[in-house]
Amino acid sequence: MPLTKTDVELAILFYPMLVELAQHGVTDNYENIADTARRLHPDNDYVSRCHHRSVGRRLDVIRREFTEPRHLPVLAALGVNKASKRPGFAFEGDFETLCAQAYAFDWSSVEDAFQEQAEIWKKMIAPRVKRTEKEAIQMMWDYAKVHGTAFDKQVSQCRDDIIALIRQGEEPDDAYELAAGHYRKGN
Repeated sequence: MPLTKTDVELAILFYPMLVELAQHGVTDNYENIADTARRLHPDNDYVSRCHHRSVGRRLDVIRREFTEPRHLPVLAALGVNKASKRPGFAFEGDFETLCAQAYAFDWSSVEDAFQEQAEIWKKMIAPRVKRTEKEAIQMMWDYAKVHGTAFDKQVSQCRDDIIALIRQGEEPDDAYELAAGHYRKGN
């Protein structure tokens, strides 16, 4: 799955929060992680639009793109679902073992490596392509045809926001998540 600007911006902001959780030997739920990020970065547009349902996806970027290739503990497992107190379905292995490994690891030893990775991510992201309103509307409808059943009907209330985000260069999946993630079924 290609990285989006939203993936990168949020993964970079969430990483130090996960390191702090590891240092304290605790987990935290996606909602608290999103709320903490908003409190720490009140002027960041990506954080202000971040819905807790999308936090797991951004933590998975840290797992897939940083810790897993380096054979590091699964730091992203410390972000959990509020109800189940477990990470999302992308995580395999014994949860308690994953946490113990993340808690025991000296994350300061890879701080420079993470900063280098963050710079690589930023360079990988293509500049945003501005779109016309007509193009944005078509992209919104194309996305809705394939993924519309994942959202409650109230998603239509976010139509203008979704179109605006697509016009600004967001991909439809990110635009829907940013503007209407709270209408995702099962929320």
